[in-house]
Parts: sequence; C-alpha cells; structure tokens
Amino acid sequence: MSCVELKPDIIFIDLHTPKMNGIKALEEIRKASPETIVLMLGSDATINTVKEALSKGASGFIVKPLRPASILDKLNSCWQAKNNHV
Repeated sequence: MSCVELKPDIIFIDLHTPKMNGIKALEEIRKASPETIVLMLGSDATINTVKEALSKGASGFIVKPLRPASILDKLNSCWQAKNNHV
C-alpha cells in the first residue's frame, strides 16, 4: 500500500532505505501526500544533508542514535506546527 491509499499523519524515514535513497523517498512522499508529517532519521547526517531534507519538505530531522525524548519533542513540535497552519 502507498501513502496515497493509507493517508498517514506521520511517516518516519531513514536517509538510507533499502530500495530508494531517503531524500528521493521524501520527494515521492511529498508528491503523493503533501499534508503528511515526514520526519527524517540519520546517523551520518551532515548539516548539508539536514538542510537538503528540510528544503525538500521534511518536517524535521532526528539524528541517530534515537532518544525517546528527542523523538517525542520533535514529533510534538511538528504536530503543533501542522495544526497551527490548518
């Protein structure tokens, strides 16, 4: 199933996905579901990578290793930003 069919509120996607680069996947998700919150994840993120992801429509970026508090904080801020724009 695709995000067009599922209409998810939130998608977490790694920079390094098995079949498609995470940035390319982000671009495809944005085309199919522009209202979805997309949080990018990466362990080897550079400032340029983060800037690229954000410029291509990522709602936020979380650097690995993942910490539950940072995930919840980023998710909460993205959710609030989305709801303030509605």
